Amino acid sequence: MNKSINKKKPSAAKTLKIILIILLTPVALVILFIIYTIVSNPIYDKLDNDRFNMLDTSMQSVYQRIKSVSDGAERWKYITTCETRLQGDWPTGNYDCVTSISTTKMVQSVAELNILQSRYFHVIDKNSNLKQIDQLNVESPNDFGKKFVVSSAEKKYKETNSGIECKYSIMLFQSVTDGSSRSDMLGTQIISGKARVIVSLRCDEIAREPWYGTALTTSMLIPE
Repeated sequence: MNKSINKKKPSAAKTLKIILIILLTPVALVILFIIYTIVSNPIYDKLDNDRFNMLDTSMQSVYQRIKSVSDGAERWKYITTCETRLQGDWPTGNYDCVTSISTTKMVQSVAELNILQSRYFHVIDKNSNLKQIDQLNVESPNDFGKKFVVSSAEKKYKETNSGIECKYSIMLFQSVTDGSSRSDMLGTQIISGKARVIVSLRCDEIAREPWYGTALTTSMLIPE
């Protein structure tokens, strides 16, 4: 005895419903994404702005402490600025925002370099708002603080309130060049008997908006 099996065909209404779901799902996802963006962007912007405000407040405190230690012996400056981040020639929508405490001075001996290092490094290194990431990295250990030659040292920190990374650096450069790139190589003898020292504490992070205003480039304005 043969049993006949009847397969129910989907009704036209059910088929139409499935088609509508398939067609409308991408539209619904786009709408949800737009709503999420509209709602979340102000929240993320506020959090991002707060981070850079905390960094600014913290660095201004360090700046005032350094100025107090200097007592006018060196001319320190504090700068905040942002640079548009590019991918090729196109803006990414984000910014490189920077705070920098820096001074530059002409010196005539390695002893003067050592005075600057000993005067300011401990002020930064012992600051409670700066968490040490590594040890002082002397890029030319046989020369820095020992010979009057092109040399440098640096140390990285994290600002504790904002979590933004900062770098202390002290660099001894030629005051004049002989027209070749060799004169700026580490270990090169100072040509004229005078050299330029840059001491800086630079904090740098990607931001959602140019919270500190904009500049064409941060590298030219502030020592990296």
